[in-house]
Amino acid sequence: MIDQPWISASIIVSAIATAIVTWLGYHRTTQTFGDKKMSTSLGVGVLLAGWLGAAMLLGLQGFFLPNPEQPVPSIAYSAVPLVIGSLFLFASKSFQKNVDAIPPHWIIGVQLYRILGIDFLILYFQGQIPGEFALPAGIGDMLIGITAPLVAYLYFRKRPSARTAAIIWNIAGIFDLTLAVTLGVLSSPGPLQLLSIQSPNELITAFPLVLVPVFAVPLSILLHLFSLRVLLGKKA
Repeated sequence: MIDQPWISASIIVSAIATAIVTWLGYHRTTQTFGDKKMSTSLGVGVLLAGWLGAAMLLGLQGFFLPNPEQPVPSIAYSAVPLVIGSLFLFASKSFQKNVDAIPPHWIIGVQLYRILGIDFLILYFQGQIPGEFALPAGIGDMLIGITAPLVAYLYFRKRPSARTAAIIWNIAGIFDLTLAVTLGVLSSPGPLQLLSIQSPNELITAFPLVLVPVFAVPLSILLHLFSLRVLLGKKA
């Protein structure tokens, strides 16, 4: 359990705020497309709310905690929303049109919430999570979060090379998340633990920090994929 209530609160509030802001951005885009698209927007809202609600409920019940009797760690189920979102993006023409209509700078700027990677650093310096995970994940997330508004602004103002910078930023963001997930798995109790043997990364599967790998990480990857689809589909 995290010792400081304010850190727990920041993680929970950030997850809720991110879900709301993500849906609002999608919803506003679909308002001009008529009733059918509006119903799609409401469906996305229900999915986001259900996803976050399930993550919180299961996290509170300890569902994602390591269990040596399980052949597949429960935390692996966090990939399900990512798979579903990716299928929508690549298979649903209606969803693709909605995503394509979202302003690229908005999809980028919304990831300002990644600045809360500072929580990982605070927990590391307090000795609650191992540095093998906290330092790369925390610093990487902070850099992506801090630069999100800048990259979004440059694109919005149509600065030279802004599109290229946005594409590189998205790729860097995906790399950061992939590295964080990999280090999280390698430093957490389980058959794949190769790092932090003496001080395993136990908090990452406990509520509320588990909301990061179960909700924030898959959502962030989806936002990067949405952003890259829009950017790569537009002319320089």
